[in-house]
Amino acid sequence: MNKERKLVFGILALLVSIVAVSISYATFTQNLNINGTANVQATSWSVHFANLTNGVRSGTASEVVA
Repeated sequence: MNKERKLVFGILALLVSIVAVSISYATFTQNLNINGTANVQATSWSVHFANLTNGVRSGTASEVVA
């Protein structure tokens, strides 16, 4: 009877997981409609590099462009 009980629980777990995956798939495949407007302000970037030094080559590295 122990094998039959394991089989029933296995089938039940399989059915529950199939239902859960089906519900998840249906939820994620729905269309999402967003109505409205948004304003985005223009911006500029000012990137500065300070304290730059020449790199040190090691191994078989070579300088292509100075």
